[in-house]
Amino acid sequence: MWTLADAERYLDSLSQALTAMRVSAQIVGSVALRGSSNKDLDIVLQPIPGVVMTTECGLAAIEDHLLPLMADGDRLEPLDTSWPEDSWFVNLGTKDGRTVEFYLPERLFPNVHPEELGLPSTR
Repeated sequence: MWTLADAERYLDSLSQALTAMRVSAQIVGSVALRGSSNKDLDIVLQPIPGVVMTTECGLAAIEDHLLPLMADGDRLEPLDTSWPEDSWFVNLGTKDGRTVEFYLPERLFPNVHPEELGLPSTR
């Protein structure tokens, strides 16, 4: 279960990783709307002002900075969705057994090759 207070503390614990990723994070979904969720915590990521990132760049940043902080796994399995808007997201498990879904909205993380935006390749 996630409460809003739990979610805020969790985000605070990720502050160094989020800074290194050059993104900010916003709690959305049931936790933001109702104050709790029995299922998962939904977090929308957004590049900080002045930073341009593609979906590929955002996923690489999650893999490099957030995945090592999670319970298991060494690979991301991104999925596409239209909720809360056209986005890609990953489900990750916390060390205490809860689930977090990190969303990369396509309007903020265009789904194009980084080179198309003048960015270096992510790998």
